[in-house]
Amino acid sequence: MERYYLLNNSYNDATLEKLSVTDESYKDSYHLDIKAKEENYILRAIPIGKQATDFSCGELILDQNGNKSISGSETAAKCWR
Repeated sequence: MERYYLLNNSYNDATLEKLSVTDESYKDSYHLDIKAKEENYILRAIPIGKQATDFSCGELILDQNGNKSISGSETAAKCWR
Protein backbone atom coordinates (compact mmCIF):
# COMPACT_ATOMS: atom_id res chain seq x y z
CA MET A 1 0.00 0.00 0.00
CA GLU A 2 2.79 2.42 0.80
CA ARG A 3 4.48 1.83 -2.55
CA TYR A 4 1.11 2.42 -4.24
CA TYR A 5 0.75 5.69 -2.31
CA LEU A 6 4.26 6.81 -3.29
CA LEU A 7 3.58 6.13 -6.95
CA ASN A 8 0.07 7.63 -7.02
CA ASN A 9 0.12 10.27 -4.26
CA SER A 10 -3.08 8.66 -3.00
CA TYR A 11 -4.53 5.34 -1.85
CA ASN A 12 -7.57 5.92 -4.12
CA ASP A 13 -8.42 3.03 -6.42
CA ALA A 14 -5.96 0.63 -4.78
CA THR A 15 -6.93 -2.98 -5.54
CA LEU A 16 -5.24 -6.32 -4.97
CA GLU A 17 -4.51 -6.49 -8.69
CA LYS A 18 -2.93 -3.02 -8.75
CA LEU A 19 -0.89 -3.99 -5.69
CA SER A 20 0.37 -7.07 -7.56
CA VAL A 21 -0.79 -9.48 -4.86
CA THR A 22 0.29 -12.80 -6.35
CA ASP A 23 0.51 -15.05 -3.29
CA GLU A 24 -2.89 -16.70 -3.11
CA SER A 25 -2.17 -18.99 -0.14
CA TYR A 26 -4.76 -17.07 1.89
CA LYS A 27 -7.65 -17.80 -0.51
CA ASP A 28 -8.94 -20.89 1.33
CA SER A 29 -9.05 -19.02 4.65
CA TYR A 30 -9.65 -15.32 3.96
CA HIS A 31 -11.24 -12.92 1.51
CA LEU A 32 -9.19 -9.71 1.31
CA ASP A 33 -11.02 -6.41 1.02
CA ILE A 34 -9.55 -2.91 0.60
CA LYS A 35 -11.49 0.28 1.27
CA ALA A 36 -9.19 3.08 0.09
CA LYS A 37 -9.63 6.83 0.06
CA GLU A 38 -7.14 9.52 -0.84
CA GLU A 39 -5.29 9.64 2.49
CA ASN A 40 -6.35 6.43 4.26
CA TYR A 41 -7.30 2.81 3.83
CA ILE A 42 -8.64 -0.17 5.70
CA LEU A 43 -7.53 -3.64 4.66
CA ARG A 44 -9.70 -6.45 6.00
CA ALA A 45 -9.02 -10.18 5.95
CA ILE A 46 -12.51 -11.67 6.23
CA PRO A 47 -12.52 -15.32 7.36
CA ILE A 48 -14.08 -17.87 5.00
CA GLY A 49 -14.23 -21.65 4.79
CA LYS A 50 -12.93 -23.41 7.90
CA GLN A 51 -11.57 -20.11 9.20
CA ALA A 52 -15.11 -18.65 9.24
CA THR A 53 -15.78 -20.43 12.54
CA ASP A 54 -12.99 -18.49 14.27
CA PHE A 55 -15.27 -16.11 16.13
CA SER A 56 -12.60 -15.23 18.70
CA CYS A 57 -10.51 -13.33 16.14
CA GLY A 58 -13.01 -12.75 13.34
CA GLU A 59 -11.80 -10.23 10.77
CA LEU A 60 -8.19 -9.04 10.81
CA ILE A 61 -8.08 -5.30 10.11
CA LEU A 62 -5.13 -3.08 9.17
CA ASP A 63 -5.13 0.67 8.50
CA GLN A 64 -2.72 3.15 6.90
CA ASN A 65 -1.09 3.88 10.26
CA GLY A 66 -0.24 0.23 10.83
CA ASN A 67 -2.95 -0.18 13.48
CA LYS A 68 -3.97 -3.82 13.73
CA SER A 69 -7.38 -4.74 15.09
CA ILE A 70 -9.93 -7.53 14.93
CA SER A 71 -13.70 -7.87 14.94
CA GLY A 72 -13.76 -10.73 17.47
CA SER A 73 -13.51 -10.96 21.24
CA GLU A 74 -9.86 -12.05 21.51
CA THR A 75 -6.95 -9.61 21.81
CA ALA A 76 -5.57 -8.21 18.57
CA ALA A 77 -2.03 -9.09 19.67
CA LYS A 78 -2.91 -12.78 19.96
CA CYS A 79 -4.76 -12.91 16.63
CA TRP A 80 -2.08 -11.04 14.69
CA ARG A 81 0.88 -13.20 15.74
